[in-house]
Amino acid sequence: MQGFEGHPAQENMMTNVFRRLIYLFLSFSAMLFPAAALAEPAQRFALQSDLDHVWTMTAAGLVFMMQAGFLLLESGMVRAKNSINVAQKNITDFILSTLVFGAVGFMIMFGSSVGGLFGFELDLLMFDRVSDWTFTFFVFQVVFCGTAVTVLSGAVAERMKMDVFMMMAVFIGAFVYPVYGHWAWGNLLDPANEPLLGAMGFIDFAGSSVVHSIGGWAALAAVILVGPRIGKFDAEGNPQRIHGHNAILSTLGAMIIWVGWIGFNGGSTTAGTSAFAHIIMNTVVAGAIGGLVQMVLGRYIEGIYRPFRTINGVLAGLVGITAGCDAVSTWGALAIGASSSLVCFYGAKMLVYRFKLDDVVGAISVHAFAGAWGTVMVGVFAMPDKLAAADRFEQIGVQSLGVVLCFVWAFGTSYVFLRVLKMVLSSHQNPNGLRVPPAHELEGLNASEHGATLGTGVLQRAMCELADGNADLTRRVQIEPGDEAGELGEIFNRVMDTIEENERKMRSLEKEKEANQAKTAFIAKMSHELRTPLNAIIGFSDILRGKAAQTVKPETVHEYAEDINSSGRHLLEIINDILDLSKIEAGKYVLHLEEVWVDEIAEQALRLIREAANDKNLTVSCQIDRNFPSLRLDERLMKQIMTNLLSNAIKFTPEGGKVSVIHKVLPTGGVRIVVADTGIGMAEKDIAKALEPFGQVESYLTRQHQGTGLGLPLVNAFVELQGGTLLIESEPGTGTEISIIFPQSLVFDETLSADTA
Repeated sequence: MQGFEGHPAQENMMTNVFRRLIYLFLSFSAMLFPAAALAEPAQRFALQSDLDHVWTMTAAGLVFMMQAGFLLLESGMVRAKNSINVAQKNITDFILSTLVFGAVGFMIMFGSSVGGLFGFELDLLMFDRVSDWTFTFFVFQVVFCGTAVTVLSGAVAERMKMDVFMMMAVFIGAFVYPVYGHWAWGNLLDPANEPLLGAMGFIDFAGSSVVHSIGGWAALAAVILVGPRIGKFDAEGNPQRIHGHNAILSTLGAMIIWVGWIGFNGGSTTAGTSAFAHIIMNTVVAGAIGGLVQMVLGRYIEGIYRPFRTINGVLAGLVGITAGCDAVSTWGALAIGASSSLVCFYGAKMLVYRFKLDDVVGAISVHAFAGAWGTVMVGVFAMPDKLAAADRFEQIGVQSLGVVLCFVWAFGTSYVFLRVLKMVLSSHQNPNGLRVPPAHELEGLNASEHGATLGTGVLQRAMCELADGNADLTRRVQIEPGDEAGELGEIFNRVMDTIEENERKMRSLEKEKEANQAKTAFIAKMSHELRTPLNAIIGFSDILRGKAAQTVKPETVHEYAEDINSSGRHLLEIINDILDLSKIEAGKYVLHLEEVWVDEIAEQALRLIREAANDKNLTVSCQIDRNFPSLRLDERLMKQIMTNLLSNAIKFTPEGGKVSVIHKVLPTGGVRIVVADTGIGMAEKDIAKALEPFGQVESYLTRQHQGTGLGLPLVNAFVELQGGTLLIESEPGTGTEISIIFPQSLVFDETLSADTA
């Protein structure tokens, strides 16, 4: 790329029009009267100056078209659910790079050099331009900056957050690109500058390294830190091919980029002369040979013509020739284009197979690898009169140094910047703050980042949830008018309707099955429970009625009568419990609410079980708060509750244990009634079973401790019927604590009672 001094501005519109008419006349005269044209060098210089402006601005427009080409290329290479996001990133990076490059980047790149490292010149800061030519030069350079930044978007597509990408675009446009650009091109606007690489004779005519490798190495840092897309590598680390949704868009984008490259390389002359003819020819043939190489190589290795191979081959050839398009012959251009395509092909395979890196569009191999290779090849293929160093070997050394510095600078600064961003943005919910959450990635960035539903991302997420067993069967996929996946969404919703209906039927059948099993268990248990006392009654009564009764001693008769009476009472207790439980379950139990002093009921129940406790040498204690209130409850139910709880505590507590009754007033105004023991206890998993009718925890308990298994279920039903809550805490070998909590609303209120009466 050549620099050009500033041209004076036109004084006014009329003068400008007049001068242009003169230029037109002089041009016509030059064709008719060459001698006269030679006699007017000032006019010819002015005409050439305007041609320089026109060509440079035209070339800038062509380069700007490359931005549209990259947008189409990358959008086609990603899945439809991410295409809008990629397009937005392409337009956003140009917006941001234009603003930040104009504000500070242009000054850093082309201002007065500070030690050859960066430029500083206030006249170039914040869009403060000094001449028309500087304006033209800026426009051409800012589209170059946009090209460098846009390389990143394709590499990290489908998972990088939009705001992270925007921060990275600002960082590259304001800092990474301008600093290295100063090292190579810092003397283009001000020939007095001696930039670091430019002073050594480094050649990068249109930006193989300055533009493309800068973007490529920054993309490499981003790809490493962002990580691969979900599903790109299987459990063994083998890469899986993820196809783009539209190869036609990508191919069209590549063609537009190719056209734009005519301005990219040809415009770098910044002069409207015939010098760009050779440059454009080299550019076109290098792209063509690059595309052919990957097309043939891909067919030979993979057996088919993959569209992205041809596309990336063309781009690699164009990137490779960019550094030396003005310095090599046509044969040199063919050699550089072909070899750059090979470097790109095998470099891409190395990244994915060896380093397990996921570069969606192949940006790193196209721009970084081919750009570095093409930069070094300038020293190999440049025509002798185009060498800037003392000889060819020295030129190769300078070119290699420029490539190394490009990698160290772009990769190093980008890696550090993104590493810091990752630390700041990461959280427990999203460990990698540079990328969207997994759920958003599966849904697609169109929806999560832009609220758009182009593609099948939403449908894909819903199907994944269904396949994983996490789907809400009542939800349906929302169908947007005009959505290309609308018909699929409708079919999916119909499938969900069918699944939901089948699930409902299965649950109904399962409930019926459980009910039948419960009935069977109930009948079996009741048969056993009723048979035992009935057999005792029948057996003892037969003895007393039979002939053997004459030989039975009176005391034995009395004992048999007691057993008959006890069995009868036990039988009646079972029947009453069953009736009570069935009434409660049927919602037909009638409560008789009245003022009840639970502490008195507890003392009565303790007196009833005192003898049984003494027989087992148990310590029984009762602790009641002095201000424990009366409650509005059913007195008969409360007596049965306390009797059952204390009986169970005595029954399941071994000799020498303890049974405690505690009544407390809670801070909320409610009350807590606790019955605790140091008995055998239960495992946590068995507590729910103990609350089922006839659900004693282990069969050996039924043998060792006589009971129907209705005690706790009946107590729980009685408590809930009165508006209370039953809590059980138990530990095997330690004991059980059963708490009954009644809310403040059940505390007896005399005023309310009187009003009700």
